[in-house]
Amino acid sequence: MSPDIMHELDRIDTLSGQMISLCMQCGVCSASCPNVLEMDLTPRAVMHHAQLGQMDKILSGKTIWVCSSCLQCSVRCPRGIDLARVMEAFRLVKLRKREGMLDPADLDPACSDAPPILLVAAMRKLTG
Repeated sequence: MSPDIMHELDRIDTLSGQMISLCMQCGVCSASCPNVLEMDLTPRAVMHHAQLGQMDKILSGKTIWVCSSCLQCSVRCPRGIDLARVMEAFRLVKLRKREGMLDPADLDPACSDAPPILLVAAMRKLTG
């Protein structure tokens, strides 16, 4: 694996506090997930692609945004991996890349009276 890929994996491990390399691909996370039918990659596939260093495949999909952090996967993981925290780490990495972000200047002027938290939530949801 290239040093760049190792750096990305280390970053996800650090942000999530989990060790992706511990995942044994058993599939319990995917079987436990109530949102799996809405995902383009199952939680198991996310972990598999992460272990292979295929971060672009994970970050370009919608799975990390569909995860509702219900913790079903985390509770049932035989290795004790908190997959919800891993998904959040991937969301953070994607947001920090600032690709495909909405430009606040493009917002409708009617939005200027909206509460800031509404705008922040909308920007986060619409840029995934």
